[in-house]
Amino acid sequence: TTIGLWAFENCLNLESIIFPESLTQIMDYAFQYCESLKSVTIPKNVTTVGYAAFNRCTDLTSVTITDGVTDLSMYAFANCYSLASVTIPRSVKNFGEGIFINSDDYLTVYGYEGSEAEFYACDYDIPFVALEEPDIPDPTEPTTGVEEKPTDPAEPTTGVEEKPTAPAEPTTGVEEKPTDPA
Repeated sequence: TTIGLWAFENCLNLESIIFPESLTQIMDYAFQYCESLKSVTIPKNVTTVGYAAFNRCTDLTSVTITDGVTDLSMYAFANCYSLASVTIPRSVKNFGEGIFINSDDYLTVYGYEGSEAEFYACDYDIPFVALEEPDIPDPTEPTTGVEEKPTDPAEPTTGVEEKPTAPAEPTTGVEEKPTDPA
């Protein structure tokens, strides 16, 4: 699915949009001058946000770009005067010229340390906040859902966990009476 050139340009009352997961491309000028648009989440199957796709979305405050997007074309979010936060994943490698021109007065970029997003923010003096890396399980380790207790390979196992007991004291079968110290 593609959102074509100038598809929603000048939709002055468009406040929100939910993109389908099947969306693969947002073409040039697709949402230019959608002045009431508040926030946008670009889905993972989109690879490129087109030239000036969200130019002059003056009420746009928040943009979330999901992992999978690789290219932000020139002026993609230019002149978005209210833009305060943009979350950019590691997958974005190409940043066109002037992506946030005239949009960076209040802008903070959220991304991962060492990512292209961090370098971009640094180059353009845009505040950057590092996100925590997601926990990704090691695919080479089997998962059973049960935490196993390490065993000594020298000892045979029965599959039954034994409860440790204190060593027994020897008994004579006769109860001893305490002696009176007096």
